[in-house]
Amino acid sequence: HYGFAGTVTWTISDALSLKSITAYRNLETDDYIDIDATQLELGDVFVGVNQNQTSQEFQLTYEEGPWTVVGGVYWMNEQIDSHQEAYADQFLGAAFGNATFLRTVDDDLETTSKAAYVNVSYDLTDTVQVTGGLRYTEEEKTYSRTTSTFSSFAPFTANPAFAFNGLTESWEDVSPMVDVRWMPAENITLYLRGSKGFKSGGFNGRANNPGEQAPYDPETVGR
Repeated sequence: HYGFAGTVTWTISDALSLKSITAYRNLETDDYIDIDATQLELGDVFVGVNQNQTSQEFQLTYEEGPWTVVGGVYWMNEQIDSHQEAYADQFLGAAFGNATFLRTVDDDLETTSKAAYVNVSYDLTDTVQVTGGLRYTEEEKTYSRTTSTFSSFAPFTANPAFAFNGLTESWEDVSPMVDVRWMPAENITLYLRGSKGFKSGGFNGRANNPGEQAPYDPETVGR
């Protein structure tokens, strides 16, 4: 696992500055899991994951008198490939001729997220501040998956492969935020805040029939 991030800030004037935030992350894992926790090969699993993501954000900040304004745009692209193998050669036993069993799952998910936001704060007094914000998010996901079964026991290979390729879905959201805070003393802050959070939808990575391929809906929460 490794990654890096770089931040560059330009001071345009005493009140205005522009910031660029660039980041990259890479993750590769190989996990072997003994699900049944016995010496038998009943539920032994291998999971290999290769993930990388790149993001870029530009942020403009204005600070003058009672005003603080922050606005920006954000872009992120993430790619995740995974390969899974499930071994169960000893599941059926001698009654079925010690049949072999191997199931593989290959996934490929690409996510592209774009956003624009603005946050405005105004000091009504030295101790009272009001803030309002708005964020627009657009997220697109493309998902492919193949499941294959290999076994010397014929009924398990009657439908040896299940695949769906290139499913694409996108979601949009506008999330507001309002905050009022009062600082009656140096170490005390009282505030009222209302905001909305957004999490995009996706696809069922455990689907085993065409009826389960439909994407699931995004989630929103307000507080």
